Amino acid sequence: MAIGAPVRRLAMAVVVARRAGLHAAATRFASAGRVPPGYAALRARVLRIEREVLAACRPGRSYADALAALDRSYAAAGYPGGWAGHYQGGPVGYAQREFEIAPGQRDSRWPAERSGPVTRSPGTRACPAGAKAEDTYLITDGGPERVTASGDWPTEPATTCFPGARGAGDRPVRPATSVTRELQEGGGA
Repeated sequence: MAIGAPVRRLAMAVVVARRAGLHAAATRFASAGRVPPGYAALRARVLRIEREVLAACRPGRSYADALAALDRSYAAAGYPGGWAGHYQGGPVGYAQREFEIAPGQRDSRWPAERSGPVTRSPGTRACPAGAKAEDTYLITDGGPERVTASGDWPTEPATTCFPGARGAGDRPVRPATSVTRELQEGGGA
């Protein structure tokens, strides 16, 4: 779309919005008909990375703890150093990107800061389509609470417990890939 080409198969929308002075970020996908081959497997890897980094987001833990979990999760998913491929989210609230640090970075005052509102946005750039997950969470004693949920976007049940989930009935829904015909205007792949 950035080059003026029509969306024909899979579209990714990334939004960072401000309301009442606070920022939130979310990424959503829409597919014109069937999703591209391999997308579901990539998405599953990305959601696993997201779950693992969210598990490290707890009051009293540092941003450095979450980033170390992010780095390990990318490596376990087969993408060592994958965190360096794009911005991975982080502290959000009063600014779109309050500050940035990298896994292992200790020469900043920020690794010692405690978690508050955060975005997490792991993703891959594998062909023919990439995958990404991004939402904004409030870090609470009970675990991460998604604040970018919407009743209008399609959802699917989480296939594994989210961090802080206490049992099988405590699995929050995830934003799903919206499948529609409207994107097919213009035809082709």
